[in-house]
Amino acid sequence: MAYTNVIFDTFTKGIEAILRDEFKTAVVVYIAEEPTDQGRASIRIWPTGFEAVDPPFLAVAQEYRYSAEVVISLPKGQTMRKTTDQRLEVLSRALRILNDKKNYSPSSVYKWHDGTGDEGEKDDEGWRFIYSATVVEPIS
Repeated sequence: MAYTNVIFDTFTKGIEAILRDEFKTAVVVYIAEEPTDQGRASIRIWPTGFEAVDPPFLAVAQEYRYSAEVVISLPKGQTMRKTTDQRLEVLSRALRILNDKKNYSPSSVYKWHDGTGDEGEKDDEGWRFIYSATVVEPIS
C-alpha cells in the first residue's frame, strides 16, 4: 500500500509553493522547525498537527484538519515602526493569498478546503499565525 505524508507533502509543501509563487524573490520562504537567519525578510512554515474531522463517509474517505505555523521575520536592525509595518504587510498578504488559493494547485488538482488563519501575534521571532485547512484522504 502506498503511503503519502499528507501533512507534509500536500499541506505544508502546498503552502510553501503558494507563498513562493506570490513573493518570488522578495521574501525567502522555507520549511523548518527552528528559525534560521535568512539575512532578509522570510517566512518559516512548520506543520503543527492534525485531527480527524468526522467519521469516514461510506468508508471511502476521511477528512482531517491540518495546521501549520507560519512565521514572518525581518532582518534585525530596522526601526521598530518600519519592521512592524513590513511584517504586518507580509502577514496580511500571506494570509490573503492562502485563503484565495486554498482549493487548487496550479494544475487544478484538489488540495484542501475550508482554509482559515488566526489573527496572528507578535513574538521574538516575528509575526506568527496558524493556518488550518481540511484535507479529504481516500481510504485504501
